[in-house]
Amino acid sequence: MSDRERDLVLECLASGGIRYERLYVGPEAEIVVSEYGGRILGPFFPEAAGDGGRGAFWLNSDAFTGTDAFAGFVAGREWNLGGERVWVSPEIRFHVADRTDFWSSLELPPEIDPGSHHLESDSSGDEPAGTVRLSRTVNVRDHFTGEMLNGLLIERSVAAAANPLRQSGFAHLVDAGVDFAGYRHRVRFSCEPDSEVPCEPWTLFQVRPGGWAMVAAAGGQVYRDYFEAVPGGQVRRSEGCLAFRVGGKHRFKVGVKAANVLGRIGYLERLENGRSQLIVRSFANDPSAEYLEEPPHRPGDRGQSVHVVDDGGTFAGFGELECNGRSIGGDSGECESEDDYMLWCFRGATDSIREIAGELLGTLPDGVS
Repeated sequence: MSDRERDLVLECLASGGIRYERLYVGPEAEIVVSEYGGRILGPFFPEAAGDGGRGAFWLNSDAFTGTDAFAGFVAGREWNLGGERVWVSPEIRFHVADRTDFWSSLELPPEIDPGSHHLESDSSGDEPAGTVRLSRTVNVRDHFTGEMLNGLLIERSVAAAANPLRQSGFAHLVDAGVDFAGYRHRVRFSCEPDSEVPCEPWTLFQVRPGGWAMVAAAGGQVYRDYFEAVPGGQVRRSEGCLAFRVGGKHRFKVGVKAANVLGRIGYLERLENGRSQLIVRSFANDPSAEYLEEPPHRPGDRGQSVHVVDDGGTFAGFGELECNGRSIGGDSGECESEDDYMLWCFRGATDSIREIAGELLGTLPDGVS
């Protein structure tokens, strides 16, 4: 994307008649919440920060080349806009007709994405001023049983969040040329009390290839390959951190068991001019929760609460950092869940950003830069 990324996004949304809200999430940073696809785009920093208003997340250049391209993207009800999104998990139930032939039978239900969202900019009584809300209802088929998941209500709210370093031993970096953006993303799922179909939130953000996806992890730091194995040179470990190189050339998806996840994942990326960017997601990882997603070739192998994906060019060339939430419906005995996801983004001199990564995600493995 060009140095005009933020302005181009706004121009495309406005020209396409797409409702959106701009939300300031840092001293000079903002996100754009789009009704189409229910996306969170950005965070965007000012050009004065030296990065030309470039967003932290990956955006699909096929959609954001210009207003004509964007209009065609929306007219075709395309899904892969970029940014942060919420889908309905497990993929193996709702997206795949035949788990023994995953790629040939993979089909994204349009009810899940782009879906039909309703955006509101006024906060409810228990939310801070400036909160943006999204809601929608989803009806989708469970390929395991053939039954429909009907009337799944998804309610989301997005609001600015404070810098987590402000009261830490690294507070000096807050005013040391490190730019910050942060927001809280609350996701609520609710279904009919007698729903036989289990489901859970699947919240993720897309990143540009070239960086390292990191999982703060304990124990043996074991991960599951969902498709092709991660090349050996693209995995690094340290005590407390498991890292995967997202190179954009080798497709893979890995999952890490909730029992080993410490509730934070992140993405460390080198920028130009001796600068780097760190995105950190903090969430309420719950090893007692079910976490329904399964690798196609390992039926019943559940419990992975986070996933890292390298698209490898299959759909447009991006990486994904994914977190799952608490399940409802089916045997869970629950018809409502609510999950909070914090997103913190830092930009600045590479040495400073590496310090922050070590503070929030654990000791960086050798070779991770």
